[in-house]
This record gives sequence, structure tokens and C-alpha cells, in this order.
Amino acid sequence: MDDHQIYELGRQINDLGFYKTYLSVMKEDLTIRFRFAYYLIRLTEIYILKDNLFLWHFLYCIISFINIFLSYKVMRKCQLPIWLSVAFPVIYLCGGTQIQALWALGLPEGLAVGVFMICLLLLFRYLEHPSKTRMIMLVIVSAFLGGIKESFLLLLPAFPMIALNYEDYILNIREKTLMKTILKHLVRHRLYYGCIFTIFFVDIAIILFIVGTEYTNTGIEYNLGIGGIGKYLFYTLSYWLKQYVGWSLFGVLFLLLPCMISIYKKGGTALICKYAKSFTIPLLLIVYIIASQLFLHFRTGMTYRYLLPTTIFIAMFWLVDVFHINRKNKCSTNIDTCFYLIWIFIFIIYMASSTELKGYVQEGEDGTAMLEYVAEQYDGGNVIVLMEYEYDIAAPSYLQEKHQINNVYSMYVGGYFYDGYAYDPYQMETDEIDCVSVYDGNIYICYEDTMQQLIEDSGLDLSQFERKDFGRFVTYCR
Repeated sequence: MDDHQIYELGRQINDLGFYKTYLSVMKEDLTIRFRFAYYLIRLTEIYILKDNLFLWHFLYCIISFINIFLSYKVMRKCQLPIWLSVAFPVIYLCGGTQIQALWALGLPEGLAVGVFMICLLLLFRYLEHPSKTRMIMLVIVSAFLGGIKESFLLLLPAFPMIALNYEDYILNIREKTLMKTILKHLVRHRLYYGCIFTIFFVDIAIILFIVGTEYTNTGIEYNLGIGGIGKYLFYTLSYWLKQYVGWSLFGVLFLLLPCMISIYKKGGTALICKYAKSFTIPLLLIVYIIASQLFLHFRTGMTYRYLLPTTIFIAMFWLVDVFHINRKNKCSTNIDTCFYLIWIFIFIIYMASSTELKGYVQEGEDGTAMLEYVAEQYDGGNVIVLMEYEYDIAAPSYLQEKHQINNVYSMYVGGYFYDGYAYDPYQMETDEIDCVSVYDGNIYICYEDTMQQLIEDSGLDLSQFERKDFGRFVTYCR
């Protein structure tokens, strides 16, 4: 039930064919988003796999393993030891709720991570031996990355900083001053960066001036003031990114501070300043990534899979930047400390992620059983869904496309509100309004708390309905 597009887009492909479906989907998507690459991949998957859920889960297992392998290869290209290279994908994927990208079907982030890692490998290859052929390949894959998800589109401006770090750590290309290093680098690769920033600004222009940001709620609500913005930042860092904030504090205490003390003893303040300057580009990079992702998700919340771009770069900072800068400053004694910190962190991750996976599997089984039960019980009338945004789209899609039950309405389209009606979840702004009274349901699909909320708002009487529970899902059948 976590991928409602399998049935919905599968029917369109059967009716219209692949090419016309892609044009139709892109035309509709341009009213809310700009994801040309994502839908090209999705429709190809649906065209080949149809609605065989075993093959779908098998495919996404393969994608997850490919992403892990590509991440490992990126770290090896950065000349990290094998144990640090293995740790990298575990840390950025499994350190929090973004782990759902490993197994949930239909998430663009799972595809985007793999394409991003391919971009990094192509970028490193291009930097080692620049050529037009390698540059063209890199530009094409980068454009594709930007068309999968907006959060990964925002990674394109970070490529110059990633490249500068790679040239410094691996290729030993640096000038006497940082500014001279940056200018020479930009001039040397001006054609590539011209292409990358053209792609970025064209995509941003399409999103701002053609698509609009009303649907995705992008950006900061300035009427909240400094206090509201501060609360958002505090909640995101202290809750959704708490593992990474805590790990970073350990990193400061056990990786940076001992090295700074050692350097100070060798050369005093002058060497400390030189050491600090080594972090200029890495810190600018991590600040840009976190700031851009926080801005993008300000209204929706930077949670679950939306954390992935940020967690990737936090992991890269500690595993790549700190590793190479400390080694360059002969602080190798911190490597053993780093080893223990990382694997303690991975153990904690394993304990958390195993619980998350078990919950996902159980919820999937409960949700599927619940929808099949509704299909068996349905003998006409309206089905009203009141769970949450994703499920309020997925459940109607499953019932309509798989079981041809068309009278399915949702209370949570655009967020819960009560006005006495449930609405067609596929209704576009230009369509005639299709809704039914909340009292006219023959079957209600809900959570315990959402039904209680509806009863409080409407006074709905369920005494003539039979209740059946499926884990946290509840159905009421007349």
C-alpha cells in the first residue's frame, strides 16, 4: 500500500501506451512539481513489472544494494580505508527515519541516491583526467539527478566544493592561497560549471515561474518570525537529526579537539589557524547543504526520507574531510578513536533500524489485509478514508485501480479539515468538485484517533457499523 502509483499508472499505460502516459503524467505533474526523470524511471518500472509486488520488492532490494555498493566505491575513490568505506552507507542511510528509503516502494530518494553516487564517481573520474566525453556524461547524469527530486537538484551547486575537496585531498592540486585555488579551479573547469549551473537555474526557473511552489509549500513562512524559525531549527536538529548532532559532538571532542591540542603544542596559534583554514570549504559545503535542505522543507518538515541529502553530507564531512585533514596534519592517533566511534554508532543504528523494519513489514501486512477485507465486504455505497495524507491517496488508488471500487473519498486531501464532506483524492483544481457527506459512508477506513476526531467534529453515529481492527488500521462496515 506504500506505492499507489503501481495500479494507477499501470492502468494508464494499458489504456494509453507508454509514450502517451508519460506525456500525460508530465503535463499533470507540471501543475505541482517538476520530476521528468523520476517519472521516466517509474513508468519504465511499472511497464516491465506490472503489479507483481514480489518483483517490486526484489527490484528495490537490488536498488538498495546497488546504492550501498556505489557509496562504498565513492569512499574508496576518496582513499578511505575499507572499514570507513563500508561504514559510510550504513551511517547516512540507517542513522534515523530516512532508513525507509531502503525498503519502501516508490520513493524517489532511493533512486536519487544511486544517481547522485554515480555523479560523484563520474565527477572524480573527470577531475582525474578531464575530457569532453567525460564532461558530457557527467552533465547528462547531473541533469537527470535534478529531474528526480528537488532536494537533490539543490545538490548541483555543491559540486564545485566537492570537486575542490577531491583535488585537495586526492590529487594534491592546490595553490598558495585558498582564493587562488578556487579561481584557478573554476577557470580550469569553466565549461563544465557553466553547463551545471545552466541546468540548475533553468530547473529552478521552471519550478518558480511555471510550476509554482504552492503545492509543495516550499520556503519559509516569514510571518512566523525569528521565534518560529528558531523552533523549527531546534526541533529538526534535536529530534530528526539527533543521532547526527550527537555523533558530531563526539567527533568534535574525540577527533577535532585532540588534534587541535596536538597542533598547538607543535606550533602554537599560527598552526591552529592553518588547521582551521583547512576546514573552510568543507564547512561552507555542509552549511550550504543543511541550510538549503532546511529552507526547502521548512513548511513540510525535514523528516524521514527528506533527511537523506543532509545525512549523506554529514557522514562525508566526518568520514572524508576530517579523516584527510587530520591525516594531513599528522593526527593519525585519532583514527583508532574514529573507528570505535563509528562502529558504536553503527551498533546503535542497527538496534533502531531493525525495529523500524519490523514495524514497516507489519504495517504493510496489516494494510494489505485491511484493504482486501474492505474489497470483500463492499456491496455498494461510499468508502470514506480518514488516515493521513499518503494513505489517503494510496488506499483509494488500491481500491479503485485493483478492485474497481470507484466511490472512495478522503478526509485528508491537503490535510485534515472538517466541513461535513469527504472528497475525491484525485480531484484536480480544474475539476468539478466531487464529494459526499461524511454521514453517507457504508465503509470507513481509519485510525482509532482519526475516527475519534471525526466523531467529535460531526457527531457521527457508528452504532449500526461492525468494527474490525488490523493493527493500527480500523474499519467500520455498515
